[in-house]
Order: sequence, then C-alpha cells, then structure tokens
Amino acid sequence: MVWSRVLKETWHWGKEQVLVILLAIATLALQIREGLVRSGDWKPSVIATVAPYLVYAVVFLLYQFVRAQRLLYAELQLTSHNTEESLRAVTAERDALKEPKRTAAEQNAYETVERALKVVGTKGITALRFLRTHGIITFNLNSCSVPLPPELSIADALRIYRHCLSEGVVTSKTNLGNSEEIFMVPVSMEKALAALLY
Repeated sequence: MVWSRVLKETWHWGKEQVLVILLAIATLALQIREGLVRSGDWKPSVIATVAPYLVYAVVFLLYQFVRAQRLLYAELQLTSHNTEESLRAVTAERDALKEPKRTAAEQNAYETVERALKVVGTKGITALRFLRTHGIITFNLNSCSVPLPPELSIADALRIYRHCLSEGVVTSKTNLGNSEEIFMVPVSMEKALAALLY
C-alpha cells in the first residue's frame, strides 16, 4: 500500500516534482559552466555527471516514502473519524426511535418538574421522593404526619413543597381552619417525577 502510494505521488505532477526538475537544471547548468559537461563532448566522467542526479532521485524517493506514510495515516484518521461520526449519528437515531414520544401535556409536565428541581436542589429531590413514596403528607403547625428523612427539617420540607405547589408540581389542600397543609403528587406529574427524580 505504501509503495503504491509512493509511485502514485512520485508521478503526480506537483511542487515537489517541479523543485527537483529545477534543481536538476541548475545542476546541469553548473556542470556545463564548470566544464564537467561540454556542449560537444558528452563522455566525461560518468560519476561526476550522473552522481548528483542519482542523489536527487534517492532523496526524492525517500521524501516520497515518508510523505506517503504521513498521507496514508492522515487519510486513515479522517476515515476513522468519519466512521465514528456516522456510528454516533446512527446510534442517536436508533435511540431516538427507542425513546417513547411524549405528548404535549407530558412534555409540559416534564419541563415544569425540571424547572422546579433546578430551584429546590438536592433537598428538593429528597423531599419529592419522600412525597411520592407516602402519597400524602400532612403538616400541622410544627409537626408532620410522617417522620421526615433526617436531612429534611419541617421548615425545609414546607419551603420545598410550597415552591413546588407554586410551580404546579404538587397539589395542596388545607383543613381545620387552615391549620393543616396537605401535600400530594397529582397524577399529571407522576410520570415526569418518576423520570427525573431517579
């Protein structure tokens, strides 16, 4: 493969070939000027006459050999990169086909939960997982109907649930003359929470 590329590059007309030809012409002119080659006599010392051209030919072939390897490596890298990009595109297309399409309502719920989670952070994820597990949580003054996770205080949980209520991620109702707050996950947010909380 390398040798066939060397031959192809050697006979391909380019700046390297022009440079070698100009160098050979300059050498011939110098030989004539110095008297090594006379215009009427073409039988002087063969070594003195031919040696520079043999050196040029050997150097040129060595150069083309090194160059051919570099060109082949660059082409291999490019082909490899293009193949990798094609595989990525095919994989992405396949994955897109695998993913079930969301309805407009599901997409809206997904974006709503995503937006709320950016605000409430890690504690918010814990609080919402906890609410999904228990279904309904009731807060009465400074108490909670179920023991909260150790990393959540009642104040943290109320702040998170109230923010999520304002975003529409959870729903709430009040009882006993507004002394109780009851939080729950609406059915419309269940899928989005399941996707984003775990």
